[in-house]
Amino acid sequence: MKDYFEPLPVIPELTELELYDYLEYIQDYAELMIRTGNEVKARQLLTLLTGITIDQLNGAVDNRTIKYQAARLRYLWFRLTQEDLAARWPILSSVKLDSQSEYRNCFEADLGAKLASIEGNWAAVRQQVDYLLAHHYRHPGFIQFCKRYQFCAAKRG
Repeated sequence: MKDYFEPLPVIPELTELELYDYLEYIQDYAELMIRTGNEVKARQLLTLLTGITIDQLNGAVDNRTIKYQAARLRYLWFRLTQEDLAARWPILSSVKLDSQSEYRNCFEADLGAKLASIEGNWAAVRQQVDYLLAHHYRHPGFIQFCKRYQFCAAKRG
């Protein structure tokens, strides 16, 4: 995996799709490091990801994919450190998801639940979890989140 990170790609030279794939890869790898207890590597990856994401958000990229990346970054950082990264980088709290619309997609509702948990808004978490369970959403990351906060132990089907 080291070959993929070193040397780092020149971000402005990446196509939009390459950038999104790269960001998703870093997030997935960081999440794996969190799950396996390699907090040092997870922190390195999330720090790298933070810089790129902040640059994208500051560049006025009003793009759903970047918003998803920013929301997931914020959640992963919280999982790792119990610190809301938006306290350091307020631009991250400006990222708004359409997680309340009756037509929201499940991925957005999943991220909405995770962001609400960071903010301690347990009623919003419950609303998102109920929506996702009613729509038979069973992404492993969501089920893990749901079990961690004991929102779906009795409802899992």
